[in-house]
Amino acid sequence: MAGAPPGSGRVQRVGLLFRSWHREMDQLTDLFQSSTWWDGSRCFMVERTTHAPSWSVLSVQVGGRRSEPVEYNTRDLIIYALGIGSRDLRYVYEKDPNFAAFPTFPVALYYKGSSYDVLPFPSPILEAFPVPAVSGVKVWLDAGITIERCRPLPAGGRFTLEGGVASLQPKGKGALMEKLYDVKDDSGAVYYRMVDVSYLVGAHDIEAFGETLTKPKDVAKAVGSRAPKLRVEEKMEAGIASIYRLSGDYNPLHVDPGYAKTAGYDHPIVHGKCTLGHAARMLMDGLAGGDQRRFKSLQLRYAAPVLAGQTLILEAWEAPDAPEEYLFQVLVKETGFRFSIAGRGWHATPGLTRSFEGFFQPDEPQLSPEEQEAQDRQQASSEATAQALQSLRLNVQAGEDDEGLPLLRAAPVSVLQSKAKQSVVIFAVPVGKEQLITDVLLSMRIEAKGFSERNVLVAPAIVDLTSRRLVELPPNIRASKLLRQKPIALPLETSGEETATWGEVLSAEFEEAELQGTNEVMEMGLAVIVGREGDILRRGFGRPSWKVVFSETDVE
Repeated sequence: MAGAPPGSGRVQRVGLLFRSWHREMDQLTDLFQSSTWWDGSRCFMVERTTHAPSWSVLSVQVGGRRSEPVEYNTRDLIIYALGIGSRDLRYVYEKDPNFAAFPTFPVALYYKGSSYDVLPFPSPILEAFPVPAVSGVKVWLDAGITIERCRPLPAGGRFTLEGGVASLQPKGKGALMEKLYDVKDDSGAVYYRMVDVSYLVGAHDIEAFGETLTKPKDVAKAVGSRAPKLRVEEKMEAGIASIYRLSGDYNPLHVDPGYAKTAGYDHPIVHGKCTLGHAARMLMDGLAGGDQRRFKSLQLRYAAPVLAGQTLILEAWEAPDAPEEYLFQVLVKETGFRFSIAGRGWHATPGLTRSFEGFFQPDEPQLSPEEQEAQDRQQASSEATAQALQSLRLNVQAGEDDEGLPLLRAAPVSVLQSKAKQSVVIFAVPVGKEQLITDVLLSMRIEAKGFSERNVLVAPAIVDLTSRRLVELPPNIRASKLLRQKPIALPLETSGEETATWGEVLSAEFEEAELQGTNEVMEMGLAVIVGREGDILRRGFGRPSWKVVFSETDVE
């Protein structure tokens, strides 16, 4: 079934109120609140993909652009992967060292929204985006989709789905509708861009609008008589639609035989996006060893439905006009090789940043004077903090004494980075919010395995924002075993001048957060991730999401 999604967005404005929520899957959900990054200062220049889409959410025609919250957790990622037939531990086992979101997962977000329960159909988020009134519609079907990944998703998080209907055109005995969507964080940084195409069976008396943005590729014509580079055959599981629907698309067309008959089908049909997921997985397995990091984008059109239990045959050819780009089609063996899907897939080799030809075109980003001023201020602030931290010292653990207590040695941040190749996460709270330090220390204990595999230090600190000085940790925290964790490094407090400098640097960070409108920083504390090269990778407020921290520091 079709219903909602895709998006576009061309610019990641790294310096402008970068907020990205990341939800942990822990039983202590009341303790482990989401963290919110307010400044992606890893690159303070405007980041963008080499090619920006010719379509954009600015093209939305009906009801204007809307923004709706979407969220997911690690369990959702696993359910989605199972629903597209994956048994690869990288996508179905959360403890696998390479666990990640399967790259087509975002297509599920515009069905599930922010719910973790069974949903009516259409779901609330589908109904939140206005669609034009069309007469005679019997059923909505998935007709096609374009997906471009701009950056990988974390293992759980909260985002915004922004977009709406961009075009409606008559086609055959119905109509073709295109929706544009961005999956973005609160700053406007885009993670995915999608164009979702729906076919409205039986639609008539259509008031057409908008230009059709996606054009199907004639794969047979493009490849001629060439033999495919890849040919894979796989039988769909008999109950696959019952699993896939748990990702948010509860259209009864896919499980209820009676409902399917009213829509003109002898049996329930598999979700179009379930078939999409199978095709993407078969492509990725066959061409990229199942490595999601090599996925960039995918465009396809559906030509016929698939039934659970049928056998898919995927054939893929190298595109004659673009290296590392593939044309593909999916056939159904039981229906006499009837054509099911045709598309254009692109699996990037490391370092490549081009996308499929003819669909994207260059589009230089433009900042307003106010945005440029804010970005310049934030860049200066980031550089000043990075510079000031280099000479400041931390007490790091260098073993244990005879009583099992940690032995400490003082080392400048610059030495820890240049000699020990360590990244540092500074978590600071105002006086009166000391409990947040304990919460962070406890969350580190939960992620002990992740810390043991990485060279990351965590420096907790309390700041008196009135005197702009560092304050000693209270006795209950200093006596806690949580403070003896090996990754803990404490700002040096024996030097009055150094204590004052630490306080000045962190006070300035609180001020910068408030300038960006993040008033919650006074209640939730702030975090600064300093990379091994001395640059600030991120600044944020709230308890850090360690999965995000590990992701940031791993790719340095």
